[in-house]
Amino acid sequence: MNLIDSSVWIGWIRGVENPACRLLGHLLREEAVCVTPLIVQGARSPVALRELEAHFSGLPVVFPRYQTHLDAAALAVEHELPLLTNDRDFMAIADIEPRLKLLET
Repeated sequence: MNLIDSSVWIGWIRGVENPACRLLGHLLREEAVCVTPLIVQGARSPVALRELEAHFSGLPVVFPRYQTHLDAAALAVEHELPLLTNDRDFMAIADIEPRLKLLET
């Protein structure tokens, strides 16, 4: 199971072609993805919220206690889940926290 950062989900939903989005597509086909409820917080309207919920329905959910980059990293470490991200902040966190495993793209 792998935890996916919102930077990758946003790109995937928008149809962006990059290594992280391609890997996410593969992980989804392999049913190796979990989500957090945080992923729908960026919805800009009720319609967008329903669309996001449709994308994520049926995926396993990991419930966080907090809602920041550090907390997302801590959640991945706590549950021993590799994190797929496009956000350089997580790379900096992984440099100082070796238990944070980032998926290679």
